[in-house]
Amino acid sequence: MNKMNYQLHIEINHLLDSLAKLIGYNQAHAYYERVYNEALCTTRLSDEYVKEKMKIKLRNVSLTESI
Repeated sequence: MNKMNYQLHIEINHLLDSLAKLIGYNQAHAYYERVYNEALCTTRLSDEYVKEKMKIKLRNVSLTESI
């Protein structure tokens, strides 16, 4: 794993932890699995893609929680 992939994995894990605090670990991990599988199915297996999808979900959940 190169340095860039390692950094992305750290960022993705941080996003997963943040999302888990809002919606629970099981739901957050299930969402991560869906995004990861989506990336595989579309041959877009990209850590950057997964990171962006996780950021969007976290932002949406955070907005919902703050309302």
